[in-house]
Amino acid sequence: MPICDEAVFRSKQVLPYRGPFNPYLASDKDIEDLLLFTQRREILWNNFLRWRTEIKKMLGDSTFWVNGSFVTTKPDPEDIDVVVLVSFQAYKQANISNPSKLSALKTIFRQKRDGSKERVQPYGGLIDSFIVPCDNIDKDDVNLKYWDRQWSGINESKHYLSTSLSQKGFLEVR
Repeated sequence: MPICDEAVFRSKQVLPYRGPFNPYLASDKDIEDLLLFTQRREILWNNFLRWRTEIKKMLGDSTFWVNGSFVTTKPDPEDIDVVVLVSFQAYKQANISNPSKLSALKTIFRQKRDGSKERVQPYGGLIDSFIVPCDNIDKDDVNLKYWDRQWSGINESKHYLSTSLSQKGFLEVR
């Protein structure tokens, strides 16, 4: 089943907003069918798939909230914006108890600071990612509330989007 109606996506230029804590659950095939309509998008997606595999090897089962211009009709997005939701236990083990995992994690995430959130831009900036430790996708989790609002918001400085929009949808992939 497709992520959303392609005609609606094209006319709105974004995934339609479905309410708080209601991202579009998407398979890799769903994303490929709707969003890989330029060579640039294919390059971004293939790098995301490799990166996601590395993250899962180190941190186990993780959830990825995908956003940014990649989930719009912009032909050539600069990057894919991602929030990685990982269990507290896996995050703690990767950062504290296993030095080899810590070294590999730093290589993949290439930690930078952006305000109060850890921002990482692997693959030469093709992925713009943030890691959020949490045990459940819970509407009461302060960190997840922040990301749900952030990922649903419209960046008005992006001139390729309709100015009549105030919110948009985003993707959840595993």
